[in-house]
Amino acid sequence: DGIVTGDDFGQSGCRPYPFPPCEHHANKSARYEPCSSTRPPTPTCERKCASGYDSRTYEQDKHYGASAYGVQESVEAIQKVSVDHCS
Repeated sequence: DGIVTGDDFGQSGCRPYPFPPCEHHANKSARYEPCSSTRPPTPTCERKCASGYDSRTYEQDKHYGASAYGVQESVEAIQKVSVDHCS
């Protein structure tokens, strides 16, 4: 079905990611605030670009993958795919 543009926790792209980063790992870092104990509500699925994004329509902004393949659920398998197929 395609995926539209949008940056991490910002304001650019058709549908920016709505949730701010937070620290949820056991080894705390100073980079993010601790995550809240309550989850934010799931946003509604809107098939239109965010207000103020006038570059393209939602349909024009979509990007599609040429193909898909499965990867084993291990760090080593994911690392191998990254080395072999990503540039």
